[in-house]
Amino acid sequence: MEQVHNQIASGPLRMVRRGPAICAFLVLLLTFWNSIPYSEINLAVVLKLLAAKAIVFFCTYFLAVRLTDRMQQARTHGLDSETRTFLLFFAFFICWFGFWLIGLWPGYFMTDSYATLWTMYSLQFDGWFSRLHPLIYLALYQLLPNAVVVPIFQIILTSSVFAYAMAKLRGMGLSRLLQTLLVVLLVASVPTTALTLLATRDTIFSVVLLFLALWMFFDVSEKKREELSLKELSFVAAALLFISIYRGDGIALVLAVPLLLRMNKRVTTATAVALFVSVLLLSSPAKSFLRVLLQAPTGEETAYSVSLMMNPLGYLLQNNYVTATPEKDRKILGMLVQVDKVKEVSIPYEIPAFWEGHWRQGISDIAFSRVKSLYARMVRENLGMFLKNRWLCFAASTGMTQAGFTYSDMSREKKHPAHYDVVYNEPLHRALFPSLYELQSETIASTSVYKGKRLEGKFLHWNFLPELALSALVLLLFPWFPATASASLVVLSRVPLVFLAAPASQFKYYYSLYLFGFFVIFMLIAEKKVHSRVKEGAR
Repeated sequence: MEQVHNQIASGPLRMVRRGPAICAFLVLLLTFWNSIPYSEINLAVVLKLLAAKAIVFFCTYFLAVRLTDRMQQARTHGLDSETRTFLLFFAFFICWFGFWLIGLWPGYFMTDSYATLWTMYSLQFDGWFSRLHPLIYLALYQLLPNAVVVPIFQIILTSSVFAYAMAKLRGMGLSRLLQTLLVVLLVASVPTTALTLLATRDTIFSVVLLFLALWMFFDVSEKKREELSLKELSFVAAALLFISIYRGDGIALVLAVPLLLRMNKRVTTATAVALFVSVLLLSSPAKSFLRVLLQAPTGEETAYSVSLMMNPLGYLLQNNYVTATPEKDRKILGMLVQVDKVKEVSIPYEIPAFWEGHWRQGISDIAFSRVKSLYARMVRENLGMFLKNRWLCFAASTGMTQAGFTYSDMSREKKHPAHYDVVYNEPLHRALFPSLYELQSETIASTSVYKGKRLEGKFLHWNFLPELALSALVLLLFPWFPATASASLVVLSRVPLVFLAAPASQFKYYYSLYLFGFFVIFMLIAEKKVHSRVKEGAR
């Protein structure tokens, strides 16, 4: 009788264990039914689609496993406080951003958004962005073949990270009053709403980076004596690999994170070095694997490199940079750019010379190497001039001038490049509720107007200098607040690279820093509470 009872009881248990696999399989079937039709199906198309479907399958399986574990814990021990808090805030942020998406349907799009959508539609994966970026879009389209799926994904991702922070901070003792204040600050942030709805790589990257910084904070603040487990190290390695592949400046974190883990005694020196070297060595093969899998051409890497050079190069030419060989320099530069045109049209805030085509595509690797060597010498010998250009570009990103990109509502424009027609077939420019769209779009647009260096308009809302200053000051508190300082360094580690290499003045390049700034004060308070409890427990 007991054996029969055990067999009956084990039935539902087996179903629970198989649940994640069944769920992932059902979602995988959905991707075959609910996908973009392609007129020509060949091996290359099949491989790209299978790669996207594999991402959907494994992500679904991972999330289903996590959800199943939580459900089993709740069934046995009840719903714990942290999970309740997470679900509460997750639902709140989903509703908040969802309200804005309904009015601004199907979200915000810019030239980069359309270029990525076109890459995804045509399955022509170039190297302008990380090849991982259009692959993510293609995976999302397996679930919902409409451009609105990108803002929906970004809403879910942002809401999850915000709710994770709220739940963990509550567990550390942050009061409900302070939690409410933090939520008010987040929902009152116009850039947060706008960039959550803007289909761009920077939003996904910034939210993932924020999550890694928060994870560092919560891990260090727990003051565990044992080292990171293999599972935790695998998570860190995967996060660093993703970040370094997804954006070039993410490579800074590959050094910063292992260093911080060692400084906080979460790993040994040998483990930190192994983590750094393994991610560094895996990054290049992973990029090569993506290029082969997606059969992507390599020419766009050169174009992207030219775009990074063009802004400082134009400024150096306009300001008669110091050189002992002007004629020779002009001849070498002429192999790549139209020198007079670049000198004429360049501005410190954008790269019109690049977009207007005042450079030569198809340059040989040898010739391009000569140009890059000359450019490096020009920067070394005119470092002050170069840094002034970088400062002008940076300053416009902060809302300190009329120049600088904030966000774009390009989907409402009727004029667009011809090759975006396939995207417009969805169509993106039709609002669900025109009156709500007018109200919400005007609210966001009014904050992007520069009204001088006063506490209004662009200078007030699209300005990350306070967050930068606060995050930098926290570094000085490392001996007393190592968790907050470590999280701050995670976010700040890439800022010097962005400052030196940013081709244009765009707020979204620094979006991770801006988001992190909202949490800093509350993290300090929570860490102080942990310190107080530790001291009381030691008495």
